[in-house]
Amino acid sequence: MKALLWTLQITVAVILLVSGYTKLFLPHEQVAEAAEWTGAYTEVFVRYIGMIDILGGLGLILPGLLAIYPRITGYTAIGIAVLMIAAMVLHIDRYEFGAIWVNIFILLASVIIAYGRLWHASTSVPRRHATPL
Repeated sequence: MKALLWTLQITVAVILLVSGYTKLFLPHEQVAEAAEWTGAYTEVFVRYIGMIDILGGLGLILPGLLAIYPRITGYTAIGIAVLMIAAMVLHIDRYEFGAIWVNIFILLASVIIAYGRLWHASTSVPRRHATPL
């Protein structure tokens, strides 16, 4: 299960980091050529989404790597799942059905990551009982 979770985390993180970098650092016109929906929104909004993508990608990798509150990876995955639902609504509203498949993959991967890091991890750890004195 750990290998699957890390594979999904790295895959989703790379997608989000590349997407976030594109939205945050490339000129708005260039981003609008690559992703049609960005042309319908302000540059500030697109850069904000890019920042969220980058933070989400980092939130999937850094807590586990640094062993600093690793449960935050599960919470990050829930946030990414919510973001992907919003992205799918946006694409459906704009009749961009081809773009939804990436969102569906990230949504499903995020749900698996959240389950594995929050619920499965808490039930698979053996409990130590206090020894009576």
